[in-house]
Amino acid sequence: MSLETVLLTGAGGFIGAQIPEQLLKSDEFHVIAPVRSEKDTQSILALHPEYSDKNGRFPIVADYGTNGAFDEIFRETEIKHVIHAAGRFRFENIDPEKIIYDNYDTVKSVIQSAEKLGRCLMRLVLTGSVIVEITGQMKPSTFKEELTEADIVSIPLEAVRESGDPIACYVATKAESSALLFETASKPSVSRDAVELLPAGTAGPLAHSVPDLTAGPHSLDRAYNLLSGTWKEIPGTHVPDYRCAGRSFSAHLGSAQRKGEWPTDQYRQLGLALFAPGVGKI
Repeated sequence: MSLETVLLTGAGGFIGAQIPEQLLKSDEFHVIAPVRSEKDTQSILALHPEYSDKNGRFPIVADYGTNGAFDEIFRETEIKHVIHAAGRFRFENIDPEKIIYDNYDTVKSVIQSAEKLGRCLMRLVLTGSVIVEITGQMKPSTFKEELTEADIVSIPLEAVRESGDPIACYVATKAESSALLFETASKPSVSRDAVELLPAGTAGPLAHSVPDLTAGPHSLDRAYNLLSGTWKEIPGTHVPDYRCAGRSFSAHLGSAQRKGEWPTDQYRQLGLALFAPGVGKI
């Protein structure tokens, strides 16, 4: 049986590190997981030596956000699925420009390469954030049980870039990335699925190499502080919903394995994730 090839970004991160194992275990996929340096490759293989014997490859793409960064991979390989799980945010000591680079520029680069060269591409899966849905739902008086595309916030990226507010930059980058994904999806020149996962705060075991726990995801910090008794008072949260990371990994795997078209008139839930419908034509 010929294996379908998945391009996975973010394999060295909290969410992305779990996905290669799940995909390779299924024996349905060949995984190409670009990393930024040879050191990153060695870190991944040190934790997961079994990847060496599986259908995985870790090419070096030093700058994810550069236009054309993924062109060579698409030219060399018949990519059937893309899972973009790269992107990181911490609330402390964050450079707004880095937030924009990590969470928008890299998305734009992947989408552009896929649109230009993804001749065999069947599905592009983007890891977004539920924050683009709940930003306008923080007050009980405005909360709705059912959300649609109309509830996704619209914050001009250039405006927040000038403000320098890291949280505003994060929300704007996620919203802009979502808009770009589905604007591309509406083009008649190509016909493949687009899926966006909108996870909430996610906590769970680390499957990637980090120097210490402060290099883990922000939501894991909050879960640790809550469970360890570090907090004497529980602060307000930007994301009022924390889930097990395993459900997010399962959602990514399911998004690659699901066959056929997604509904265009409603959001689809799998595990913790909301799937922006997106399909139509991308």
